[in-house]
Amino acid sequence: MPRLLSKKYWRGRIGWLEVSFLILLATALAMRLWELGGRAMHYDEAIHLHYAWKLSNLEEYIHSPWMHGPFQIEFVALIFGIFGDTEFTSRIGYVLFGVALVALPYFLRQHLGPIGSLFTAIMLTASPVLLYFSRFGRNDIIMVFWATALLVLMWRYIHEEKNRYLYLASAILAFMFATKETAYFIVLIFGALTFFLAIPQIAPVFFGRARVSQLTGPAAFFLLIFTLTLPQWSAVAGLFQSLVGLTLVNPDGVAGGIVGAPHWAGPMVLLPVYSPPAWLHAVPAMVLVVGLLWLSKSSGWSAKSLLPRVVAPLAASAAVVLAMYRPLGQVISPENPPWLVDIPLAGALVVIAIGIFLIRQHPWQRSLALILGPAASILIYAALFTPVVNVGSVVRNVLPSGIPVDTSLNGVPVNFIVAGGILTVALVVSAVLGLAWRGGVWLVCAAIFYLEWLTLYTTIYTNWAGAFSGVWQGMGYWIAQQEVARGNQPWYYYFVGLSVYELLPVLFGGVGAVYFLKKGDIFGLALMFWAGLSLLAYTIASEKMPWLLVNITVPFILLAGKYLGELFERVRWREALARGTVLLLVLTPVGVIGGAYILRSYVDIDAEFSSVQWLALAGLAALAVLCALLVRLGRPQSGVAMIGIGAAALLLAFGTWAALRAAYTFDDSHPEILAYAQGSADLPQTYQNLKQDALLSTAENGPVKVDYDLWYPFQWYVRDEASDDALRFACFKDSKEADWNDSCNPASEISDSAALLLTSSHISDDSQLLDRYEKSGPMRNLLWFPESYRRPAENRQSEGPAEELSRDFAFFRDIASSREAWQKALNYILFRDLERDWYNSEYYSYTRK
Repeated sequence: MPRLLSKKYWRGRIGWLEVSFLILLATALAMRLWELGGRAMHYDEAIHLHYAWKLSNLEEYIHSPWMHGPFQIEFVALIFGIFGDTEFTSRIGYVLFGVALVALPYFLRQHLGPIGSLFTAIMLTASPVLLYFSRFGRNDIIMVFWATALLVLMWRYIHEEKNRYLYLASAILAFMFATKETAYFIVLIFGALTFFLAIPQIAPVFFGRARVSQLTGPAAFFLLIFTLTLPQWSAVAGLFQSLVGLTLVNPDGVAGGIVGAPHWAGPMVLLPVYSPPAWLHAVPAMVLVVGLLWLSKSSGWSAKSLLPRVVAPLAASAAVVLAMYRPLGQVISPENPPWLVDIPLAGALVVIAIGIFLIRQHPWQRSLALILGPAASILIYAALFTPVVNVGSVVRNVLPSGIPVDTSLNGVPVNFIVAGGILTVALVVSAVLGLAWRGGVWLVCAAIFYLEWLTLYTTIYTNWAGAFSGVWQGMGYWIAQQEVARGNQPWYYYFVGLSVYELLPVLFGGVGAVYFLKKGDIFGLALMFWAGLSLLAYTIASEKMPWLLVNITVPFILLAGKYLGELFERVRWREALARGTVLLLVLTPVGVIGGAYILRSYVDIDAEFSSVQWLALAGLAALAVLCALLVRLGRPQSGVAMIGIGAAALLLAFGTWAALRAAYTFDDSHPEILAYAQGSADLPQTYQNLKQDALLSTAENGPVKVDYDLWYPFQWYVRDEASDDALRFACFKDSKEADWNDSCNPASEISDSAALLLTSSHISDDSQLLDRYEKSGPMRNLLWFPESYRRPAENRQSEGPAEELSRDFAFFRDIASSREAWQKALNYILFRDLERDWYNSEYYSYTRK
């Protein structure tokens, strides 16, 4: 510690770059913390926070893939447990990940360049998309941090080949899969990237000219990703289930099952499949002994050979038999628990087996095979030919409770057997390939990955069904949801979002991609690969939501940052100052602003192109001539670079203004594309009104009753009152409405209540009961952007791909030639001026007169 506090230690470690990053981190933290609790809760935020709040109160949390991975629930629950549950603490965890993301380019400074890493961090700090969703209770900002951290570890391992990067990458991969299903996209993209980089290494292995154990660099990282994540892809088999007549992945809306899981129906395999006579069980035991003796034949049947190759495997096999059947406990002490006799003896036999391997210094790979091979054979034999397996007890501990199972016949459906077989094969292939590659290193990586993954999915080993929902149902649910196309957005949805919020990274990232392609810069091409495939993948995926923009924005920021760094290095700054060409940094933004002014004046259908605009056009032309002269006065390459840097500075300023406007406007006055099912500012105000009046009189007038259709996000605000029964959510649907059930009663039949909150569809104007209340409203519940970017009266569900594209491009052509359309687009991009208001759902408040 004294060494860390000495000036000598830090001399040379803290320079201008480090100081700049510390300032940026402080700025990013301040921007993300400012009025963090000011925005009303979003629908999805309220869902995640509700379960985190319950977990923080030690209520049971069972993972379900419709809420994505368990990490964010458990992480936020930990924060609630330490700091309490408020709007501020509910979002602080996401803030920390958003700030940490800004620091990551520092660890790529050798590949981005010092200036490039700094430009990248600046864009990560001020990005409208990243600032907004760093202050938002969804896991997407966490996912993009994991993805960028994985890129850092991957690239540093490729260049340094230190095992610590593999261990850290294993932990990151586990966190990714425990956070959200977009991990599959990231793994696919990074896996493909490392595979292409590794082709020169992998080809000799494929043709038998090299060994897997010789693979290093990108090939090694590819194997790490492949072997650790292959089992997570097992449910992809559901895409082909119709070919074999099975249901490995239940579709959305399935009856008698849960979405994404195999269906518990169809042909069953009853256990045991055959019950042989007792004496026949000796045959497989003899086969095992003979097989082990045969393996020892090549080394001679000496004690040196027999101990590790026969005695140790038999000891481990005997331990498995004792643990499964507990025969000694039944004979010696049947009234006591089996762990008093059989389990300790089984443990002792395992210790003896391991001790033999250690004393004889037997190769650990063979030792592992000699233990696991016989043990697995015994387990399979016991399950198939002895009544040791009670399907009911296994199912209750392993499968989610939502799967309706019938275990009266002690049978397992073929659907589950095939699914289990696919998963087992994936695990075996992963282990064999991983052990052949790096043996002990891979075992450490696998231990890190699976221990972390299992801890998170089972909520610290309290919910073993989480392991099944994580390894199979996560991917299965995502497959099933593709037909639902949640959001129902057009394929160009992300192009709209990027053009409104992220012009700087998209424009300079695009130019940078061409530049790095010509230059042959490997890291630049890797960033181009990540950015391009991310945009393509999320464009193809049927579910499109604004928060997914973060996954596209970050790789484009890295690409643009590296390119801007190269532009900066291209300028000879002393020469530019001496010759005055540095004025290009100022003249370029002025020219762009002037061009935007002229364009907006031209497309304004309510005004003529006046003499002022003609004068501005002449000035713009003169400015262009002056810029050309300044470029020729200095070095053209340097002049063009300064023009690019000047344009980037203007776009950064514009993007920062857009970020501040989107992040800190809480009164719903500016419809933002980033908002989807956003809670309105009326919700917290309604809660405050209830808290000051009706919730104080519940003892006299009965609990406040809230329409169940207002559950999310209003439930977050009234969580304590609902827990204390001062407020109740009730169903007011009538029998003709969807999702009606026997507990529903119309508003006209409501018993006394201190206050009521009813959606507009559940108000009965002729109800005499409601006459006793003072009506307020309408107030807005949820808000959606009015989606003015869609084709008029479109019906994409009925259009084929070719027809959809044809109509879209005809729509684009009409917009490009329409001055009115240009005017509306510019008004929105510049001023958030939109002719249409939010789409919204409404509710009314009834308080006692």
